[in-house]
Order: sequence, then structure tokens, then C-alpha cells
Amino acid sequence: MKIFRNGLNKKWRLLGLALTLIFGLIAVVASGGDGGGDDGNSDNGSNTQYNLTGDWAGTMESKLVSGACPSNPPDQQGTVTISQSGETFTLTFGNGFSCSPASACVFTDGVISNATYTISNTGVADDEGGKYANTLALTALSTNLVKGTGTSSYINGGFECHWTTTLTLTR
Repeated sequence: MKIFRNGLNKKWRLLGLALTLIFGLIAVVASGGDGGGDDGNSDNGSNTQYNLTGDWAGTMESKLVSGACPSNPPDQQGTVTISQSGETFTLTFGNGFSCSPASACVFTDGVISNATYTISNTGVADDEGGKYANTLALTALSTNLVKGTGTSSYINGGFECHWTTTLTLTR
């Protein structure tokens, strides 16, 4: 009987140890590692993880979602300039990108939270009273790679079209 009891106790101890290791590993993975390293805060006390100021090579792919706009908006490639100050930024689509009106290529007063950059713009699109609205949600994956998605719309009276975009920036 003593052998059975010792064998059973040993099995329970091994099972307990295995469960402790498994739950410990799950806790470490869920917390993002050992707790060391970059917490997403820059040295200046803001919650911005990267400074993206500068020129970027941008690729934008568009897809019509609804409405009477052309069915296949063209993909565009060109220069994108970002100017970042603390937790705000501006973004301008430059050479290679076509915006009508030109002011639709300029986004100001963007908000940064950790590695997420959110920005939008609106304005009058034409002399017929049409209006545009654009929103971009970008994620800085490193100091040299940004990816994101956007939504855009054009509305003029009963005429509407809406589309989505994906944007990749590299430098």
C-alpha cells in the first residue's frame, strides 16, 4: 500500500508542477514577455512609440465599397511626408499621389496613441458643392514601416460614393 500511496503522491506532484508551469507560461505570454524593455513610452514622457517625421515611400490601394464612383479606383504610389510633434502629427500625400482638390492630400491635427496614428480631413470637393471626407488609421510597426487602413467618401446631394484604402509606408 505504501508504494501505491507514494506513486500516487508523486503523480499529483508532477501534475501540479506541470500545471504551474503551463499557467506561468500563459501569464508570461499574455503580459507580453518578461515585463522588461520598451513600454511604448518615449523618453519625453509622451505615449508615442516612434517619431515618424520625414519622407516616406507610400503605396495606396483603394476599393470601391458603394455608390456611383468609378468601380476600380487606381492604386497610387508616391511620397508621403509626416511631421510629428509630441502626440500630434500632420500627413501630406506628395508626388505620385493625385488628390482633387489638392487640399484633400493634406491631413492635419492627427492624434497619436502609442503606435496608432489616427487622422482625417474634410472639405469642399468641387464647385458643385460636393464634399469629401477621409480618415486614416495607421499603425507604426517600426521606425521604417507603417501600415493602415482608411475610409473615404464623396457626397453631393443624392450622389454618394464610399471606398476603403490600405496604405503602406516604408523608408
